Parts: sequence; C-alpha cells; structure tokens
Amino acid sequence: MITSDIPACGYTPGATYTITASITGSSPKGFQVSPQDVNGNLLGTLTAGSNNYTVQSGKYVTHTAAISAQVATWNFTWTAPASGTGQVTFYGAFANGRNTTKTSTLVVEECTVGFDELEAINELNVYPTPASSKLQVNFSTKSAGQ
Repeated sequence: MITSDIPACGYTPGATYTITASITGSSPKGFQVSPQDVNGNLLGTLTAGSNNYTVQSGKYVTHTAAISAQVATWNFTWTAPASGTGQVTFYGAFANGRNTTKTSTLVVEECTVGFDELEAINELNVYPTPASSKLQVNFSTKSAGQ
C-alpha cells in the first residue's frame, strides 16, 4: 500500500523521492502516511502532491477528499533526512469506507557506500591522476585496537 522510487540500496541524504499510497476496494477511500523513527519523530520533509496535503506541521500527509474509484492512488514527495539518520519507517493508515481500516509500513535504510568511519583508513592511494577511463584505488585499514 506504500511504495516508493527509493533505490534498493536505500535513500541518499537530502535527495527527494516519490512516495505512492494506494488502496483498492468498493467504498470511499482515504489515507495518512508519516516517515518516522522508532520514537515517532518525523524524519525528512513531506511535500504534498495532487489530492493530498500535510497536517500537524508537516508530520503527516493525508487525502483532501475520499476517492470512490476501485483503486485510489496518491503521490507525494519526501526529502530524505541528514546523513547519519539511519532507518526510516513510513507508517500508513488506510480507510476503505467508515468501518474498514488497514495499516502498512515501508522501511527504508540510509544508503551508505564506503567506510563507516573515515578514521579506519590507514593509507589511501588513488592513481593514475588524471584518469581517463580507469582509476586504481588501493587502501589499508588500521588494525583493531589502533
């Protein structure tokens, strides 16, 4: 019910992604989605799209009016939080009529490429410089306890 164009590697801090909320059924439908940490704090920035808006100072995005079509879909954008934030969970609540609600989550990780800590690098050599089509990278890491 919650999907995105966030790559499999995870989100890149500061990048903006499209989030899609959708539900099927025969009754009028609505939704509310929020990207949060385990303590319920908003992570990143939501920007409403067509037929939706943000509430509670931008913590949630929700529908402007119930949709009666068999499939209801809403798109909005999310700008990822700062580097080092870690895992983000999109919590969603979906209504299909007055008496039927469903929940959904989408968990995304922060995409990290390289070393967790730059201090772990003991020596780094990159050549040739300048490079045209190939680049050689050699490095060594510090031993545990150093």
